[in-house]
Amino acid sequence: NIIRPLLLFAKAEIEEYAKNNKVPFKHDPTNLDIVHPRNFLRHEVIPNWQDRYPGFHTAVQHLTTNMHEVSEIIDYTLDTVSKKVVEKAENGNIIIKLDAFTDQPKAFKAHLVKYLLRSDGLLWRKHNWEDINHLIAHGKTGSIVNLGHYEILKNRESLIIQKKSPSCQTHFDIHEGENIQTDNFSFKWQTAQKYNPNSNQNVEIVDAEALAQNVELRPWEEGDYFQPLGMQGHKKVSDFLTDIKMDRFSKRSQFVLADRDEVFWVCGRRISDKVKVTPKTTQFAELSFHHIVG
Repeated sequence: NIIRPLLLFAKAEIEEYAKNNKVPFKHDPTNLDIVHPRNFLRHEVIPNWQDRYPGFHTAVQHLTTNMHEVSEIIDYTLDTVSKKVVEKAENGNIIIKLDAFTDQPKAFKAHLVKYLLRSDGLLWRKHNWEDINHLIAHGKTGSIVNLGHYEILKNRESLIIQKKSPSCQTHFDIHEGENIQTDNFSFKWQTAQKYNPNSNQNVEIVDAEALAQNVELRPWEEGDYFQPLGMQGHKKVSDFLTDIKMDRFSKRSQFVLADRDEVFWVCGRRISDKVKVTPKTTQFAELSFHHIVG
């Protein structure tokens, strides 16, 4: 944010104060060049208005004060509505639920996007407003608009706002006892003494002997397939991600634990039926995968 404490004072007032208090100051010669629109207004237009309308400067000050009050009202309204239609995902993304709006004007949704990103000081241009409004009104699921350091995704009846960051595309060879920490995620494989059911999809206990000897942790690829827990047949990972309605941003960062032939774990989502714990299991492996929110 830019603080301009002297904005409400006229130039003549500032010069008089500086003179009376012997405050040295300099004139920037570029401020006299009327080639620049702001200087043309300052030197050619505004003086004529002030000559014709002596109260012009005071009127502008009042207008500025009124606009600040209107801005505060708008921000209050945006903040109130945001508590009903905005939520924060576990990965740090901002989700705007478009279908949760009621009778707000069309432009309100785009202004809410700007309000949510206000701390980054983004300078909104005309094309930014046009792109966001078009995404909201006509964008198809999967459409993305770039805005400064952010990407905004249309995902069914939601907008997902994600800060741009380099994705991890590295492949990791995985063995028992492995502990991997990156800027994007953490992974751990440790021995478990027994099977303890839990509802946390980021932590799975599997049959250690059912895992292949040579497994790797990597981003999923087109053509990957696995046998989802509880299913008889195999399924493409791409179809599985579509079935659970995973958004395009999340697909980018989805990792799998796999060997050369098939996937054993769509990390944080579903294990393969082939590595599930059964009454015959004697060795247990606890696998954990967590995205890191930056």
